[in-house]
Amino acid sequence: MVSSAPPPIPAYHIPVLAEVVREWASGSRRAVDATLGGGGHAAILLATGAEVLGIDRDPAAIAAAQGHLGDSIRYLTAAYGSGDALAAVRAFQPDRILLDLGISSHQVDTAERGFTFRPGAPLDMRMTPGAGPSARDVLNSWPEERLAASFADFGDERRARALAKEIVRRRLTGPFGVSDDFVNAIRATLGPRSGPGDFARLFQALRIAVNDELGQLTAALPEFRDALVPGGRIGVITYHSGEDRIVKHQFREWGRSCVCPPRQPICTCRGRPLGRVLTKKAIVAGAAEVAGNMRARSAQFRAFETAEEAVARVKGRHWLAIWLVALLAALWAVIARQTASLNAARALTDLRAERAGLEGKRDELERRIRTASSRAVLLPRAQKLGLRLPADTEIILVPTAPPR
Repeated sequence: MVSSAPPPIPAYHIPVLAEVVREWASGSRRAVDATLGGGGHAAILLATGAEVLGIDRDPAAIAAAQGHLGDSIRYLTAAYGSGDALAAVRAFQPDRILLDLGISSHQVDTAERGFTFRPGAPLDMRMTPGAGPSARDVLNSWPEERLAASFADFGDERRARALAKEIVRRRLTGPFGVSDDFVNAIRATLGPRSGPGDFARLFQALRIAVNDELGQLTAALPEFRDALVPGGRIGVITYHSGEDRIVKHQFREWGRSCVCPPRQPICTCRGRPLGRVLTKKAIVAGAAEVAGNMRARSAQFRAFETAEEAVARVKGRHWLAIWLVALLAALWAVIARQTASLNAARALTDLRAERAGLEGKRDELERRIRTASSRAVLLPRAQKLGLRLPADTEIILVPTAPPR
């Protein structure tokens, strides 16, 4: 059921880049908000006249969205990268899919969820409450190398290894349980000048590690692209350099006509772009929006539009390229076999000529040996008799008649 009047924007979570999303969603008929939160962006999608499917792994977010949007949209409680969510999106056949990768204001403000570094907050950070390891489990059990990699990759922390070593040292005397434990480890590593900016960055890195957010994003993006109808759009709002890097690189690759290795002579990939990138550069919030919603300051929006051409043509061209490559490979194999045969025949001829030469040298050597033996016997006898033994060139051989 599509609402006749746009519902109000819920207070649970103020949607960032609302005008940008509204323009991107214009003309939509079936849209997916894959990170529903409090339903702020879903309300914008509804206002365009679209039928909306809202997905969120947090039951509290689903409940909040239902309280504001009622039955005007469909709901699914699942992580957007899960099998259930991907199957539901494919069955829905959307023309718009939106991902807002930030956490909601409500989640941050609810200290029990553990997303904040306020004193005494439990180290939880799980997007799905009670599912999987918590931040406390990560800090108390992960090896030093894995912790260091997470702080370096997800928090851009230059002293990641020192921080990981400090965490391992501290947990030997007592487990990490609340936000103060992690904050104190950060201060001990970065020094007394470390402050809220460092805490926010490293708490975010820990949250990303706990929920495997980058791994889920990498796997889900191509699935969402394939679930869109031809000409459909996917939009992603990121808040972290790692998230934005993944989105930017995937969109850029989808927009290329060929992704084969540079020196490959024949194209064996799709042979055409899968669509076009709608945002040459990421769209960021303006000063007025940031002033009213500080959590919008790091938000970046990127969008991609799938091609109108049917996928069957792409696959047909793909198989044609594979057939051509197979044909060239077969021709190359035949040429290589013929070349090998010619080389073998040439080598055999050379060996036969060499053998004939060696046999001639052997006969000559045997003759010289016989001659040398005969002269060695006759020379002493000729000298005794006072006779001169003629040289080989002076001897005339006369054939005799066969005996009767």
